[in-house]
Amino acid sequence: MPNFYSCFDSCLRAALTVLLILGAADLLAQCADTCRLGAEQDGKSCQLWDSNTSSWQAQPWDGSGHLHNRARVHTAWLRERLMPVGGVMGAVFTDDALDQVALYVSRRDSAIWTGVYLAAESLRLMTTDAPDAAEQIAKTVQTLHRWWTISGDPGYLARYAAPAESPAPVLAALPADDDEVQRDVPFNGGIWHWRGRVSRDQYQGVLLGYSLAYQATDDPQLRELIRSDIVTFVEQLMRRESREVEIWLGGIRWSNRVELEHVVYTDDETDDGKPIIEIDPDSFDVDARGLVPFWPKPSAILRDIPGLGWLPDIQLPTQAIQLAAAFTIALQVTEGIPAYAGRRAAIAAHYQQHASDWLGIAVDWRNTNRCGDGYFGLNIAFLPAFSWARLETDPARRGWVQRKVLRDALWNAVATHKNVHFAFSYASQAPAEDALGGIIDAHVAQLRLFPPAPQLSLTLDLRGLYPQDPACPGLSTVAANVDQRAAASFIWERQPWNLYSEGTRRLVFPGIDFLLPYWMGRYQGFIEDDAPGTCLDWRFSGGALDIDGDGTADALTDGLLIVRYLLGYRDEALVQAAIAPGCTRCDHDSIHARIEQVKGQFDLDADESLNALTDGQLLIRYLFGYRGAVLTQDTVAPGCKRCDAQDISEYAAKLLP
Repeated sequence: MPNFYSCFDSCLRAALTVLLILGAADLLAQCADTCRLGAEQDGKSCQLWDSNTSSWQAQPWDGSGHLHNRARVHTAWLRERLMPVGGVMGAVFTDDALDQVALYVSRRDSAIWTGVYLAAESLRLMTTDAPDAAEQIAKTVQTLHRWWTISGDPGYLARYAAPAESPAPVLAALPADDDEVQRDVPFNGGIWHWRGRVSRDQYQGVLLGYSLAYQATDDPQLRELIRSDIVTFVEQLMRRESREVEIWLGGIRWSNRVELEHVVYTDDETDDGKPIIEIDPDSFDVDARGLVPFWPKPSAILRDIPGLGWLPDIQLPTQAIQLAAAFTIALQVTEGIPAYAGRRAAIAAHYQQHASDWLGIAVDWRNTNRCGDGYFGLNIAFLPAFSWARLETDPARRGWVQRKVLRDALWNAVATHKNVHFAFSYASQAPAEDALGGIIDAHVAQLRLFPPAPQLSLTLDLRGLYPQDPACPGLSTVAANVDQRAAASFIWERQPWNLYSEGTRRLVFPGIDFLLPYWMGRYQGFIEDDAPGTCLDWRFSGGALDIDGDGTADALTDGLLIVRYLLGYRDEALVQAAIAPGCTRCDHDSIHARIEQVKGQFDLDADESLNALTDGQLLIRYLFGYRGAVLTQDTVAPGCKRCDAQDISEYAAKLLP
């Protein structure tokens, strides 16, 4: 070796032997999750770091009083096992270990629940600034963008999509004999299968997720992806088109060319590409194929079709709420974007033209369910009502949405249901005069009862515990507590009075019904963090600073090895007189390989470079016990992003074995 290196090494060793531990223990820094609990990658695993005790936890406690960790474990279960090709589903497993998926369930509802997951991750990012949440937002928006575009029809949203070479359980969710499924579709340079026959409810989760993701992220490309999908959808709703449509009324069928608006079309759902509108002659409910109508007042549209001028007035408040939310989200994502100025003006004009009518219909919303039938319909009103109240910019109109729609119509109908999602949606957007303390406290208490992951479908029997409703067999007269309800993809869209459920062995639900209200509660300040000073981070096996594998990190062995490496020492000069007696990596080849594996962790000052006189000296000082200002004095690089002694100490502690 050059004399400079030999001299420097001798001087360095001499200096290190006389260094004293000078700094006192500093205050511990906050941190944010950077990975998924239990994930493994390149010789490292994602574990919980506790800065309060400077220790790692491979399996954090998520029992009573530990909601933050419960959210982390639910998220880990969801992402590891229940998001095939990025879409949220439930799954039945092959054995009690729950390691291998036999089949996926909730396959028709993946879009709404993937959107809800995106909403939860967006709230997590805005609450904690977690890099892991930012990464999940980006991945999930990319997934949903595929679903928006795979059909080739503007504004049409697929329920789910996967490559044709996907694993067998994924392909089983897209069977060839299912008329909702389009198979072997060329897309993005590959062959894909996707599920159609989308319904309005699927849009509600995706729109909520997109709106919150747009608020949460500062990534311009991601924002543009969200913006383009939303604007394409809303511009399709605005478009008034003349189409040949087939009408089914009872046993009568005929065709007419009609002008329709607030409709999304697809040519994939009918044999000849002609949309079908089916009208129930008794209830006047409208079903459709080849189009998805968003019609708050369908009678006003259908009366223009020859032969249907006799239809009575039909008003659908939920669809009024859904349309209003879609337009306010479109205005949100185009605000201040010069390239969209003209399109935004057209969207705003259309909204102003219709908003009063939609509001007039929305205030008449009523819970028309009997014995809990169709309870899911409440959720697909609450999701867009939350967005409408949150994004409406006209003060007078927003007041009406808050009071007459969200509170008087929606919340008053469910106030006794112990529905945490509905309660937090209302409380977060309630008018200033509403007394919310009791509502929030009661529903935080209910959320604490939500079971830890995995969310299993277990047998439920509450008969004898709750009074039976004589008008509704099998149901209670009062809502069951959250821990006494049958598991579901989203329990908040299931009625809360069920007294008995058989359950399904080895069926696991995704847990998004915990994640969304938990992170909304955290973001709104309804729930305090019960795990402060903790975060999920990558931990190398044995600790990144234990270079020689003796189970410790020592300044005169491991620290010296790192500094020598950063100075360019190699081969025998790297390890000479610097290996601990209890080493498991004892020769220069294994030491060099270990440093190559973990050296990315040695950038202590986060200046995106490795330097012996900054990062190396910081490591040496840290291993000798320096803390506080003496740790960083004259040592941090000018371009540092981690410059404070407290932050550097916190980071270095994670690298210990």
